[in-house]
Amino acid sequence: MSPQPPTRSPQRPAIVTIIILLFLLETFLAVVLAAIYFAQINLFSEQVGAIVRMQMSDVPGSVLTFRAFYNGVLCLAYVIITVGLIRLQHWAWISAMVLMGIRLAFGLGDYLFDSPAFPLLIICVLLVFLLNQRETRKAFGIIKEKRVPAEFIKRPQ
Repeated sequence: MSPQPPTRSPQRPAIVTIIILLFLLETFLAVVLAAIYFAQINLFSEQVGAIVRMQMSDVPGSVLTFRAFYNGVLCLAYVIITVGLIRLQHWAWISAMVLMGIRLAFGLGDYLFDSPAFPLLIICVLLVFLLNQRETRKAFGIIKEKRVPAEFIKRPQ
């Protein structure tokens, strides 16, 4: 019996690597924001909470609690989706698009209520743009490569 040649996993396009790096950046930012909000609602030490409270004294407590848990769940979602993106999973592309839609909706809400986070909005828009590229959708199996039968291909005479 001859040994089987090793099977190669599908090649990851460079654009997908950029998307993964941007997702890692978003994960880091979500962790930082979650830590800030959790510090504000005194889930950390009193000293850290006092420092953050001085910076965010005009934000109501219920909003801070919502934002803290929202960013905590967001961190978990980013980690799960990033692992799926690394493995080129179909569900990860769909989840990433849904998550970017949610992030953009919250970003629009923040913009309307005078606290826009422009860097996060720019990253989300860039991610949506990159996720919708043909090469990206093909890598995740969103679109299939069309094969034209040989008899339909015009050959020069």
